[in-house]
Amino acid sequence: MSTPDSAGTPTAGRALAESRPVPTLRAAVLLLGAQSAALVGIALWLVYAELTATEADDKLAWAVTGSAAIGAALFGLYAFGLARRWPLVRGLAVGTELIVLAPAYYMITGGLAWLGVVIAVICLATMGALIAPTTSRALGY
Repeated sequence: MSTPDSAGTPTAGRALAESRPVPTLRAAVLLLGAQSAALVGIALWLVYAELTATEADDKLAWAVTGSAAIGAALFGLYAFGLARRWPLVRGLAVGTELIVLAPAYYMITGGLAWLGVVIAVICLATMGALIAPTTSRALGY
């Protein structure tokens, strides 16, 4: 027999609910992890391109590489935090996805439509998984 906590919920039942896998939360974690992995690949490619370039504006090139590395770290931290059901991370992840969605629009209208559509679909799918009611319940909202 489990004892109820201060809210009247049996503690064993609450622990079971917290350990139960949530498909939308798992999808969000996987999508954020995939975005992080993609940015790691881009950052590594940029480092290689900068080290083998004959002429370049070093400050600008390293700034772009640094931005990719910071983005990879952020998305990785978001995936890590959501996997551990830290509620604060959801808002940060949604905000970052909204920031990424803006350049996707300009890619679509500026000639890189295929890449912009891919990025937009991934961002929208991630935001949909993050704000789904089941994810909200799993994070304690």
